[in-house]
Amino acid sequence: MTDAAPTYGAAFGYILSTTGRETPSFSTSHSRFPSVAYIYPRRFGGVVRVTADAANLPLTGADVRLPAGTRHAEITYREAVEMNEPTTGEPSRPASCLARLWSAFRRQLAAETQAPDRTGLRENKEKLRYLQSWMLLRLMIGVCGLALAPVTWLCAALLPQGHWAVQPSLSAYYYSGMRDFFTCTLTATGVFLMAYKAFEQSLENVITAVAGFSIVLVSFFPTARPEGYKAPLTPVQSALGEDRVGRIHTGAAIAFVVLLAAISLLFGFREGSRARPDQKWLHWGCALGILLACTFFVVQACGADFGSWIDGHSTWLTEVVAVVAFGTSWTVKGSELRKLGRVRAPHAS
Repeated sequence: MTDAAPTYGAAFGYILSTTGRETPSFSTSHSRFPSVAYIYPRRFGGVVRVTADAANLPLTGADVRLPAGTRHAEITYREAVEMNEPTTGEPSRPASCLARLWSAFRRQLAAETQAPDRTGLRENKEKLRYLQSWMLLRLMIGVCGLALAPVTWLCAALLPQGHWAVQPSLSAYYYSGMRDFFTCTLTATGVFLMAYKAFEQSLENVITAVAGFSIVLVSFFPTARPEGYKAPLTPVQSALGEDRVGRIHTGAAIAFVVLLAAISLLFGFREGSRARPDQKWLHWGCALGILLACTFFVVQACGADFGSWIDGHSTWLTEVVAVVAFGTSWTVKGSELRKLGRVRAPHAS
């Protein structure tokens, strides 16, 4: 469409083109208006690139927002609206339902993994300080994940009646002198994850909230006592039974570990939308590490022989790989605090 006359009376036009079903592109051109900004709803899928007058723009919000005075813009999308695709035959009802669910999931994922709006930080010091606080919380949670296994093992060995031998599982350190550190770290992580996206109606909110609730359950419902441990049962174990509490602990721990991989995958998709491939692959590598650790645990539980020490510590190895990968992913996300520290907001006059 060319030379259309909108309400403000200037020529306006656009071209919708595609180089394939997965990458439609939308171009628009119009007269320059210094005080007019333009908003284009995202109707063709997730946006992967926006340029305004040959300058790249950050991907923010649910719509594409062009700055005032833009003369020419190009918007490239990740996927087309699949409901308009031609079909070669009438699909079966289950296949059609699965296709619609997959399409809806892809569109939701594309919408949720767009880069956050960080414009105006130099002019708005309150926004800058809020974002710095947010990044610091991410960094602290990541450091907790990285420190959990080595600090628990080292300090448990150095405390009175401690020993250097590794416990069969990370959860078994609940029965060591590091119980308070272990449970407080898990609880703090869980509370943060539940509050992380609490006011968003999004897939990421569901994943982080369930992961946070799961790790709080891990903290409150301890694993069964290690062999030879003669201390009395906890009040929860006495009330519900040690075996039942142990099953709750195991189920919550499995859910938490699997959801950690999902969180790292979402981080990777978001970094990809910000054109940061190195960090995208780092987060995806963390997710892959968690999934490989889970695969190893299942294979070993099915009877595979990896040697006496590894077989006796398969749970510990799986848990350590998961929390270290989680800590790495969140520490890298929180390390953006360093870049924000170089932004200088103006002082109030």
